Amino acid sequence: MHLSNNRLYLGLSIIILGIFVLLTNTGHIIHIGALFLGAIFIASAVLFARLFMRDDRKWWAVIPAGILFTLGTLVIIDGYHLLGAVYQWIVLFLGIAMTFAFLWTRRDAENRLHWCIYPAVVTGLIAILLYLGGIHRLDGGTFIALLIMMVGVWLLVKAIRS
Repeated sequence: MHLSNNRLYLGLSIIILGIFVLLTNTGHIIHIGALFLGAIFIASAVLFARLFMRDDRKWWAVIPAGILFTLGTLVIIDGYHLLGAVYQWIVLFLGIAMTFAFLWTRRDAENRLHWCIYPAVVTGLIAILLYLGGIHRLDGGTFIALLIMMVGVWLLVKAIRS
């Protein structure tokens, strides 16, 4: 498949996505719309993943693939009311964390992806904090304080290393 064909499929996917967002917002489609919309996101993720699988140098394609797959999963979860709102946020942050963690495992001399560990750790920690907040009723003020402290620790570690 040529790049122009990928753009064609991506363009068609975005147009169909727009149509289903419009129909969903007007209330015409509820559950079947969520399933189809989620499938469109996941199909778009597959297109980006194929770019990476064909050429390791196109590591950047993993990011939209992971994000689109996560969003597609969330659309389906939300459409069928499978998880509460807090847990949907956890799924979102875990999806982002796993995307960047995967890229970090693919680092080598040619693909300098050492930086991917930072968004992986930060979004993973946010997911953990959201989980702890959902289970143990961690309030918003404590969550913000812990988040600020994590940023401070990260800055200290970065300063010590340099």
